[in-house]
Formats: sequence, C-alpha cells, structure tokens
Amino acid sequence: MLLLATVFTVTHCLSLALSAYGIYRAESSWIEFLIPVTILLTAIFDLLYTRQDADSMGLYLHLLATAFFGLIHGFGFSGYFNMLMAGAEEKLVPLLGFATGIELSQAVIIFAILLLAFFLQRELLVQRSRFILAGAIIVALITIPLLIETFPS
Repeated sequence: MLLLATVFTVTHCLSLALSAYGIYRAESSWIEFLIPVTILLTAIFDLLYTRQDADSMGLYLHLLATAFFGLIHGFGFSGYFNMLMAGAEEKLVPLLGFATGIELSQAVIIFAILLLAFFLQRELLVQRSRFILAGAIIVALITIPLLIETFPS
C-alpha cells in the first residue's frame, strides 16, 4: 500500500510540475473524463484481484496503473493550481505546498478507509474479499454516471 501511495504521489506531483512550468498541459475535457475512467478501472482491478498475495506481474501492472492514475489526477488539479499561480514567478515552493496538501488529504482518506476495513474485518468479521467487493461495486456505481457526464464531445 505504501509503495502504491508513493508512486501515485510522485507521478501526481510530476504532472502538476509539468503543467505549472508549461512543459505539458493536458486538455481539460479529456482529463475530466479520464479521472472517472481511472477510478472505474481501479474498482474493476479490485474486483479482479481480491487475492491477498499478488504475483510479481500483477504488482508490476498495479504499479504502472497507479503511475498513470497519478499523472491523470495531477493534471486534474493542475488547472486549479495554475489559476492560483497566474503571473507568479516562483512556483516551486507553492507547488510543493499544494502537492503536500493534496497528498496529506489523500493519506487521511486512505487511513480512514483502512480503519473502516480493520473495524469491519476484525469486529464484525467481514471477509476481506467481501469488503473489497462491496467497495468496488459502490465506487463503480458512483463512477458510471460521471463517465457519461464527462464524455468528451
């Protein structure tokens, strides 16, 4: 989990930096569509891989997918960051602060979900695979309308 969170954070910061320094700016309509795509793919991935012991190929695929998701989500935040930084000369320190705030927020959400999983699995004896299955289905059902809404014209 820590490795995946780190990969996501690094690629998220990379895409923020690419956009902030004008090296590459992604088309916002595609990013708005790709964000729910990545969320749905994560739900599908969780549905397919509920095993606790992933093989090395599965881990490699998971790391690549996480890196892609980090890039897409970073570009999603980049428009807002660029708006905040319009006309500013110094971008590195604000970029690091912005990225840190986003990543800390994500860490809090991850911790809350892990705490919920721990409680449900330990105290209510919910099987790990059922918890993952239920979470993946809920996420997929929430995400499908977003895909329809944000489909680029």
